[in-house]
Amino acid sequence: MSNVQMMINTLLGQAAEAWNRGDIPAAEQAVQQILRIKPNHAGALQRLATIYQFRGDTSKALIYLKKSAKSAPADGNLQLALAGMHEQEGDGPGAIAAYRKAAALLPDEPRGLCGEASVLERMHLLDEANEAALRAVDRFPKSPIAATILARIQRRLGNTDRARQLLERTLDQPGLQATDEYPAAFEYAKLLDTLGEYDRAFRAFFRANAAQTRATGSQALAEDPAVRMCEDIRTFSNNDFASWRQAAKPMPERIAFLFGFPRSGTTMTDRILGAHEDVVIIEEQPTIRAMHGALGRVSPELKPIPELYPTLNTDHIELLREAYRQAVRQRLSSKDARRWKEGKLLVLDKFPLQITSIATISRVLPDAKVLVALRDPRDVCLSCFMQLFSLNRSMVQLLDLQRTVSYYNRVMSMWADVRDRLALDWLEVRYEDTVADFAAQTARVLAFLGLDPSADLSEFHRHEPGTLISTPSYEAVSKPINDKAIGRWKNYREHIPELIEALRPLVERFGYESDAV
Repeated sequence: MSNVQMMINTLLGQAAEAWNRGDIPAAEQAVQQILRIKPNHAGALQRLATIYQFRGDTSKALIYLKKSAKSAPADGNLQLALAGMHEQEGDGPGAIAAYRKAAALLPDEPRGLCGEASVLERMHLLDEANEAALRAVDRFPKSPIAATILARIQRRLGNTDRARQLLERTLDQPGLQATDEYPAAFEYAKLLDTLGEYDRAFRAFFRANAAQTRATGSQALAEDPAVRMCEDIRTFSNNDFASWRQAAKPMPERIAFLFGFPRSGTTMTDRILGAHEDVVIIEEQPTIRAMHGALGRVSPELKPIPELYPTLNTDHIELLREAYRQAVRQRLSSKDARRWKEGKLLVLDKFPLQITSIATISRVLPDAKVLVALRDPRDVCLSCFMQLFSLNRSMVQLLDLQRTVSYYNRVMSMWADVRDRLALDWLEVRYEDTVADFAAQTARVLAFLGLDPSADLSEFHRHEPGTLISTPSYEAVSKPINDKAIGRWKNYREHIPELIEALRPLVERFGYESDAV
């Protein structure tokens, strides 16, 4: 073995050790050292993609995964990773192509066929998805993941008995690995909830979250660092926010942010508004993070936000704005970028938990509009517990119901505390109001955003065939609006009395009935 290869192996080990202990900067430093030695090292490129994915920058993660797959074209596992990243980016055809390559490279591995079936299901091509899933089950009759995907499709096709049979047989397998257990348990719990078997469903959701925690080693992950920003925001006064807006130079570009806690109706809201011809959606991309990244150019010593923001001058603000503009332009077509620059297009930047960055929006982009999705906190937290998320440092907080409630209280109490201090134009959009009177709520939101209120957005749920929605709400937003998810927490109230009580203050502050039965 050459000295160069020995050095690369050492650095790979250092990167893995740093990743496992949660030291992401050290992991990235080791990977970058490898790429300076060997720019096309497939393993280093894949590790860098994983780092960017963890940070929420799926666009960059996809770039590095493509480079990695190009460097190792016979690596089926890289094709699987690439397919998963295409899914996160909402690229259904790209995901299917990569899954098919993986199936060809790994003929004894079910994930290629299963992945293709899963993407087709998420694209609402249920007949094609069913055919692909049946091929997977026929080829891999003992595969838990193949059975789980077929069960999901069968449930959506209305064949609940068949779905139940598949899932119960899977979950009863001796020696079932946690990586196979949690997808099956989540699907089984969802089926039981649909059938009204709430006690059994709650136990199944608990089993699913516990299995995902074991499978991903998430017990060791720390609190989301964005939560600390909630305390930073509280340090600013009404006068601070007002003076920032008064001093700000106007921008020609039209920007609106869509914030809220996960499962509060943000996906429904962005699907509705995305049906407007003068709106383009940027969905969960690190555009705000680009501003935060540029703070190092403003303050090399990285002063804390409460100290730094009052000292920013006009040049600093323009530098941060340009960092944001550039991050947005990278995600727009040339036509949309031109319309946005001319003020003819509204960019709706949706990233629910970036509500913790409301001080940055106030300081740098105070003319932006802000929509905050609200929903009964009890339904929100229970829905998070019932959802299979792709994990990052935010979503990992939602694997435990008690931790979910704590996370919700910290984030949303910040919003309740500071909203009346802000000089921003903001509007709360209640999920229940949208369901109760779609036309009135839509007109209210369009007027707030300065959009043509005559636009008919009622067919927002009708997507072009093959559209892949990358959020966990993909199934719900493919259907007309209904009230089935309102008050779902009442079905589980006997299981969560302490959590209901912990949420009571925000239930009341947001205008919900605290003693609803």
